[in-house]
Amino acid sequence: QGKGDTAIIGVDDPHCQRICTEITAANRRTISPISSGRAMGRGVYALQGVLYDATGDRVVEVADLLRAPGLLVPQGLEPPASFPHVGAAWNGSRQAKRALDDALPFLKAASRVTLLYAGHVDGAHEPHADVVEHLARKGVHAVLALAPKGEHGPAHSLLDWCAQHQANLLVMGAFGHTPRAERWLGGTTWSVLTTARLPVLMSC
Repeated sequence: QGKGDTAIIGVDDPHCQRICTEITAANRRTISPISSGRAMGRGVYALQGVLYDATGDRVVEVADLLRAPGLLVPQGLEPPASFPHVGAAWNGSRQAKRALDDALPFLKAASRVTLLYAGHVDGAHEPHADVVEHLARKGVHAVLALAPKGEHGPAHSLLDWCAQHQANLLVMGAFGHTPRAERWLGGTTWSVLTTARLPVLMSC
């Protein structure tokens, strides 16, 4: 970096705080400190899941990180350039619907999209009755498949299904709060996070 460049420095540990202080004192370049856990008078920081920009004259709320989708890739796995087969856990919850909406670019690019649901189709009374039509209006051809019920719980069943059917990406809502969502999606979140062997797109 040369004179006039901006240095972005994390300040959440004493060593980096010292570096930031020394560079600031030397007045060699513009400093933009960043923190993931405390408010600052200047810089960029995240606090209680919200990203703030304090680099200007006032603090600006940039994004709600808790509502941002996350594409999680297991350690050691080289993410593919595309996801030809996408599997999505579907139960009609707000989290599941948001996950589908967030995943639309991947769904549109996929050659195969499978929605895994729990229970049986029962006309308009089931939360998955209109999801295929909803996705079709957005240019996505999807098919429904009954979610397998394994002895090790929904998370293993979802991941086993993805492995058996060569799905390249799993889409799911995270941390549901209704009884049905907790049983099918919410309770599986951490299990999927810790045991997945394929990329997972999660939305809250």
